[in-house]
Formats: sequence, structure tokens, C-alpha cells
Amino acid sequence: MSALHADSELTFYLPVYRNYELADACLGRLRTHFPTVRVIIRSDGDDDPRYAVLAARHGAECRAETRLFPVENGGAAVARMFELFLERPSRFIFKIDPDTVVHRRFSCLPTRSGHFGTVMSAEGSLAIQGGCMGLTIDAVRRIDQSGLLRHPDLKNPKIRRDESSYWRILARRAERCGLSSFDWTLGWVTSELEIPVFEFPEVRSTWKTPVDNRDLRYAITHPAAPWDETAIAG
Repeated sequence: MSALHADSELTFYLPVYRNYELADACLGRLRTHFPTVRVIIRSDGDDDPRYAVLAARHGAECRAETRLFPVENGGAAVARMFELFLERPSRFIFKIDPDTVVHRRFSCLPTRSGHFGTVMSAEGSLAIQGGCMGLTIDAVRRIDQSGLLRHPDLKNPKIRRDESSYWRILARRAERCGLSSFDWTLGWVTSELEIPVFEFPEVRSTWKTPVDNRDLRYAITHPAAPWDETAIAG
């Protein structure tokens, strides 16, 4: 792990949809610790005009675009994140959710290539939990150039559910809520491309259970917890 880093080495990507208040709180905490880092806010079909004001207030880019997250769009939501990132790339990209809390700067960054964060294991498959996930620039370029995020079967994952646990998980999610998945779509893609997936000790991200980080063990946690008063209050 490398300890020294500048804001110019990082990009944060924040997808938003009907969660303005959480996004406002998240960005306030982010800017406290990373004052000049590039931040991309992408509204996934939510035309709330406050996002543009929010972006201007926090010195972020605001992209108000069409809805891509429903499963009928396949991997388009993830592909669009990479397209926007590659307009002005940095060494790393971190995708965070609006209920993610930035507590401090990173004390280290990965020196190896790959996809990193809090590793999840399900049915023998690996993925990075989507509340905060990072990728190195070379991993992003490999994924983007592979075309796998545009694979037509991602629009109907149930047709491949018997092939692997990645497809079973994607199919169940599509059936449950009709949405694609950053976590398991990238899990499948990185598996296909043999891109390393590894634990990043600066991040602790879970699906629903907040992490007590009052000792600042982690730079970033997900989701926000009751004791994160600033994050809750905005």
C-alpha cells in the first residue's frame, strides 16, 4: 500500500436517484477531507433541479441523464460511470453511494492493479460491496475495452442463471426489484477478465448494518450510522 497521495490521483463517482438529502450530507463530508478531488454526480433519471445546485456548492460535476439502472439496460449504468471517468481519468476511481460516510483521508492506497473495497463472497463468487468500491485506472480501461458491460445477456440474466453464481445472483436481483447491480455485474466482469479483486482495509462497506467507526479505523464506511450525526443532519 502507498501512503502518500494527492487529490488529483482520485475521482469519486456518486450516482443519485431520489436521495438529495443523503447526497448533500455525503458530499459535505467528502469535501471536508478531499477538498479538490474530482467528483462526478450522475442523476440516474431523477430531474430534481437541486442536484445541479448541490454540485455547484460542492465543486462537483453534475450529469443529469436518463435512467439506466433498470435491468433492461444491462450494464449501461456501470459502463456510463467508466465513460464519464475516462473523460478525465485519474489513478483511481471510487464509486460511493449517497449513504456512504467519508471520515478521513486514506492513510494508504493500493499499489497493485484491480478492483478493491470490502470483499463479498456468495455461492463461491466474489464481488466488492457497492457502498464504496474502488478500481485502478488500468482495470477500468481493461473493463471498458472488453465490451463485457455491453453484453446483451446482462439485460436478461435469468437466461444464464444456471451457468454460474454470478448470473444466479444477478437474476434474483432482477426478479426482486427489476434493477441491475454494480456489485455483481463488476464481479462477473472482473472474473471473466481475471482482474484481481481484493480487500482494501481503509474501507468497510456493508449492505444494511452500519459500522461503528468512532475510532476512525476506516476512512470510509457504508451505510451511515446513527452516531454519524453530521452525516445524518447534513
